[in-house]
Amino acid sequence: AFGALQDFDATLMAPLSERYRCIAWDRPGHGYSERGEGPVDLEEQARRLVRVMDVLGVERAVLVGFSYGGAVALRAALDAPERVNGLVLLNSPSHPWKEPVELHYRLPAWPVVGPILSACVLTPFATLRERNGVERAFAPDAVPEAFAASPIGLALRPGSLRANAEDLRNLKAELRAQVPRYPELRVPAWCVVSEGDLVVSPTLHVPALAREVGGELQVVRLADAGHQVPYTHTGLVLRMIEGVLREVGGG
Repeated sequence: AFGALQDFDATLMAPLSERYRCIAWDRPGHGYSERGEGPVDLEEQARRLVRVMDVLGVERAVLVGFSYGGAVALRAALDAPERVNGLVLLNSPSHPWKEPVELHYRLPAWPVVGPILSACVLTPFATLRERNGVERAFAPDAVPEAFAASPIGLALRPGSLRANAEDLRNLKAELRAQVPRYPELRVPAWCVVSEGDLVVSPTLHVPALAREVGGELQVVRLADAGHQVPYTHTGLVLRMIEGVLREVGGG
């Protein structure tokens, strides 16, 4: 959420591309990707991910998902396991949480006034909150200089704010519906969990996922690390991905 493929371009793509074919894509409505008509839930986003692989001639891949993207990668592995060699989930949600969905994610869904609020209220509000939101995503780490390459301006456009709001407004219910399927998961999965993560709970998602999956799941815990590990722990993430690629025999 609130990210785009440029975040991967600034962190993981260049070193991995020296040895492997690497593809980054913007989820629907994020970055320069169109949202399209109709519901764009986890199932639809996973379907589009597989379609990207079809168009680019990729038969099987290791899927790397950061934060919300990890939920999409999980869904793709459940719906199309024959296309997935392995999963790398970086501080990714997998289960519903107790807290209510925040109001500014619910507002755009209001009839009639929702689009107006998105353009006239939520965009200025999101702009004002941007600095605090970025600092919270990195805490307890400092925001690195490399984050200047992040396309945060794209995420503050009204259309992208509506896409983010829809994604995050519906995520809890979609994960609740997805949880009973986790015993079906048979692809090997590796998870990074930051103990200091203020965005995705380090004590809820991966521990529960580890109890429920039917396949192999390995967990790497990072003490004193925040949510944004692609930027702050790039080397560790690269080593994990390369280790997974060697283990599953390709990219």
